[in-house]
Amino acid sequence: MNRDSMAFRYFKLILGLFLYAMSIVISINANLGSFPWEVFHLGLSNIFSVKLGTANMIIGLIIILIGAFKGKKPGMGTILNMILIGTFTNLIMELDFLPTYSNIYIRVLTLGVSMLLLAFASYLYIGSAFGAGPRDGLMLLLYENTDKSIRFIRNSIEISVLIIGYILGGPIGIGTVILSLGTGYAVQFVFNILNFDTNNVEHRTWDDEMEMFKKLIVRNE
Repeated sequence: MNRDSMAFRYFKLILGLFLYAMSIVISINANLGSFPWEVFHLGLSNIFSVKLGTANMIIGLIIILIGAFKGKKPGMGTILNMILIGTFTNLIMELDFLPTYSNIYIRVLTLGVSMLLLAFASYLYIGSAFGAGPRDGLMLLLYENTDKSIRFIRNSIEISVLIIGYILGGPIGIGTVILSLGTGYAVQFVFNILNFDTNNVEHRTWDDEMEMFKKLIVRNE
């Protein structure tokens, strides 16, 4: 694979992670509740007085370490997912350039925008084929080590983090219900429009990245 195509894949990955962070902030700005994981992250940020994106990064790092302990090497996309979504989330919230609305109908509409944006962001970063994000990796790790279905595991994880996040003071509202029920449909809708099948994506591993960097070093010596 030539370097130009690899550079484009990294561009897709980083753009996807940026848009993913934007979708998170848009959902929060609607002030109707947020995605289950963000309820958890917001609860943690309240308890430990850290920024939302920082809480996101900490949890991502913990999940990556658990996976590594169980023998699953993270891909470059896993590492960048952990670092950049949290970094971008903090940056977007600090710059405060995304609008907020008082009209309830527009606020509900912005939840739809956040779901579609998250779906497109997922298409970009999954399509770059650099590995699953930490939370998707956790889902796959549990799937491989239990006899439960992917749907059961995903729902169990999201319900668990939602309950814990609520206990920690994370915001839950009608928006949480809309996002929890609608995000999967939004992702499927966008993937169908773009004719994107995740089964056709061959992800690069950490070993693939190390081998590429070694070749670049040798070539430049």
